[in-house]
Amino acid sequence: MLLAAALAALPGGRARAQEVPPGFDQGLFELRVARNPPAVTVMLLNPDGAVLVPVLPVLQATGLPFEVSADSSRITVAALGESRPNVLDVAARATTVRGQRAAVPEAELLRALGQVYLAAPRMAAMLDGRVDVDMGSLTVLVTRSPPFPSELRANLEARRAVLLRQARASAGERVAFRPRSGAGVVDWSFSSSRFPALEGSSLRLSAGAAVYGGSATLGYARALDPGATGPGAQDVVLSYRRIFPTSPYVRQLQLGDAVSTAGQARSFRGIGISNAEVRPEQEFGSLLVTPPVPPGWEYEVYEGGRLIGFSELGRQSPVEVPVQYGTTLVEIRMYGPAGEEVVTEQRFQVPFTQLPPGRFEYSAGGGVCRRGECDAVAYGEARFGFTRGLTAGGGASWVQDSVSTVQPHGSVALSTPRGWNGELRVMADQYTRGALRYFGDGPGWFVLNGGLSRAGAGVPTLGQGTQRWDAELAGGFR
Repeated sequence: MLLAAALAALPGGRARAQEVPPGFDQGLFELRVARNPPAVTVMLLNPDGAVLVPVLPVLQATGLPFEVSADSSRITVAALGESRPNVLDVAARATTVRGQRAAVPEAELLRALGQVYLAAPRMAAMLDGRVDVDMGSLTVLVTRSPPFPSELRANLEARRAVLLRQARASAGERVAFRPRSGAGVVDWSFSSSRFPALEGSSLRLSAGAAVYGGSATLGYARALDPGATGPGAQDVVLSYRRIFPTSPYVRQLQLGDAVSTAGQARSFRGIGISNAEVRPEQEFGSLLVTPPVPPGWEYEVYEGGRLIGFSELGRQSPVEVPVQYGTTLVEIRMYGPAGEEVVTEQRFQVPFTQLPPGRFEYSAGGGVCRRGECDAVAYGEARFGFTRGLTAGGGASWVQDSVSTVQPHGSVALSTPRGWNGELRVMADQYTRGALRYFGDGPGWFVLNGGLSRAGAGVPTLGQGTQRWDAELAGGFR
């Protein structure tokens, strides 16, 4: 062949060509394996014109685990999904593929040029893949489904490089908060049960505007019924709320009409402050995911098709993955050394009653009660996330009416990553309430709420006398 002549003309090429037995020829082919760069490699052609490929260079390019005996007479290759490897016995001129032993003719197995050469179809069987030879372009293409470990590794590294770049970009991203003022909005509503008569009718007007980074609201509501009198006949609402997203000490400020958050909701006109974050759909924190994978395996964790974490090759250390409040469904893809892929799912549940470990939140405020509920009120409470699954807190409310009373309260919330969570809240002389919920990986879910409260404590109840109980049970199957 012309290629053989060209090879023999290279320095040392003539001596190498003499290693090829009579009847065989050699040529330069482009070897393409998975996502490896193409490599120009010497292939052999037997007297029948069949192509023999070099075994070890192909194995190295695929990334499949393999072992070579000391005398290079036996090569074992990891078989896809099999505990027993495929074997090429050079000395005995035989292959064992998935437990089936077969003899190899002399024209299909050859030791030459310092390599072991094997016919392309038999090499494909050893790899559990395909070896396609294109004589027109002098190309040997080695493929497999699922991908070879080298292709899988290239895909993993490309995905993980994108994830790391995004993490570095988000870590360095800083958006300055500039308090601004802007245009407002005005709205109104009218309702009537006997239109066009004014009996049972009411009118509401309100206006809002952005003022120095906060929201200012002014509203007026009045019952138009001529017979309407008393505290509920008209109402004026005046409030200003401002968020400080970068402050660790005060993140929320309320002036004017507000609602106390400690123990029992009370409407008042005054001031309220808190360092609690406004966190709709915010990440709760991180969990350590440790799938039970065999040695030599690695895995990736996906949420909504997006890679959020991965293990390191050769290490079985846990992977830290972010989880959201509510339900987080993650997909775990495990990859074996021979290119195996196993996909499982895990569901993590984080109730909104939980605080991330080490997080401290407080709220405090007070003012004049509205709508005749009381004369004055003041409150304060604090919560702390002790662990990922334990949050506890407490506080007290002071209420001035005909007498002054102090009402302490406390709460504790427990949860597990796999869907169980419970909560207990107690307020002195007011209520004791509890909840138990399950939203895990099982076939169903359920919610159990219940408690004991004083009459008029603000919850729908059953029973007689000054103490009443309430209960709710709901469930279903997926």
